[in-house]
Order: sequence, then structure tokens, then C-alpha cells
Amino acid sequence: MEALLTENPVAEPETERPQQKLYTEQAIAIATFIGGPLGGSYLISLNYMLLGDEEAGQRAIKWGLAATVLVVLAFFLMPEPVSEAVPNIVYNMAFTALFYYLAKRLQGANLAAHRQLRGRFITRWRAVGVGLISAVAAALVTFSITAFLPAEEEHKVKFGSAGHEIYFDDKTVTAEEARKVAYFLADHDFFGYYQKKEVLVEQSKWVYKVLIPASEEDFNNSSILGYYRLVQADLDSAGFEKRVQLMLFYMEGEVRKVKVIE
Repeated sequence: MEALLTENPVAEPETERPQQKLYTEQAIAIATFIGGPLGGSYLISLNYMLLGDEEAGQRAIKWGLAATVLVVLAFFLMPEPVSEAVPNIVYNMAFTALFYYLAKRLQGANLAAHRQLRGRFITRWRAVGVGLISAVAAALVTFSITAFLPAEEEHKVKFGSAGHEIYFDDKTVTAEEARKVAYFLADHDFFGYYQKKEVLVEQSKWVYKVLIPASEEDFNNSSILGYYRLVQADLDSAGFEKRVQLMLFYMEGEVRKVKVIE
């Protein structure tokens, strides 16, 4: 009897190979690198669906959409010096590392079991495609958010009884600096009492630029140029922190034509 049992052992049932294909942690990282949080969360969601956990799959894609909107808003609200100091590739790498970790944390055991059962995985080229589609979708989200954001108002100070407007580039010029230029021009009878005038004040590395709207004919009008040369001479001796340079300008289509007062 013992010999019989030895010669005919009971065969263990063969474990069935999984039919579904899944995305690896590396594929999820690739989709995230190309398409941001939306790409990575979409592949995590698909894995959950393929594993039969539909609720977790829906939750993953909702979190991915929410994260995409939050990331886009964060970029809009981020101070410009910060956004310029950190290259976009740094954010891409951070999101990629985060979603690789999440894939390992949330689905690592399932993916390891899938490998042990000789389960197949979806090609990484599919992940590249998902990443590209997600990048387009993220761009559409950005466009949609931009459409609902209030338009940025030009920075200006009002001056005088006629409501003259001094526009200034708030990245380089403060309202106080713009007012200082305005008061100086007022002392030189630049502003009248009835006709509203507009002036644009910018600042470069070495000078304040005071851009005064004019016509093409004004560029060659000796009396107008003579008046502004006198004002420029007074500006040069006025003791501003930086040189104040008067410039006449007019727009030719989208091109700004400028004449420097010397």
C-alpha cells in the first residue's frame, strides 16, 4: 500500500494564469512623467478595475482629476520668482516619484502576485500613449481654468482733475515711483486741466522709462521735441535714484515704435 501511494501521488491543482493584463509600477511612472497626476492616476484606476475593485478605480480617477486642477491652480497662484527659479522638470520628477511610490504602496502586492502567477503586463508604449492623452487633457483643464479667472487689470494711478492715468509695470515699478514721475511732469505743465493724458512708466536695469503716446508726425516735430528735451534736461538733474528717460511712442500694428528724447 505504501509503495502504491508513493508511485501515484495526488497531483496538486495547477494555478490558473490570470487572463487580465495589468500596468506595472514603471508604466504608471512613465504615464505620470508625461501626463502629470492625471496620467498616473488613470493607470492606477485601470489596474483597480481590472482587478475587480471598481469602487477603488473610480476613487483613483476622481483623486487624479482633483490633483490636476489643484496643480494647475497652484501654478497660477505661485509667485513668479518661485516659478521661474524651479524648472518644470523638477515638478515632473517629483510627481513621477510620488506616483511610483503610490503604485507600490497601493497595488504592489497585487502586482507581485500577478507576476508570480505568470500574469502578463501591458506594454509601456501604451503608458506613453496614455501620458500624451493625459497631457492634452491637462492642457484643456488649464485653458478652462484660465477662462474663468478674472482678467489681470493694468496697474495705474490716477492724477489731476482731468483723471490722467499713469500706467506702470508693477513688476519693476511701484505706485509711489509712478506718482513721483507724475508729479515731476505736472510741475513742467505736461498735464493739462481738461484733456486726459496717459503715460506708461517702466523700469529697466539702469533707467526709468517714461513712454508718452504720440503720433508718427510728432517724431519729427521740432517744437514738440524741443519741449521734451527741456523736460529731459530737468529730469537729468532732478536727483532720481535712476535716470528717467523720456520716450515718445506709437503703435504700428502690434509693434511699438519708440523715439528716445536726447
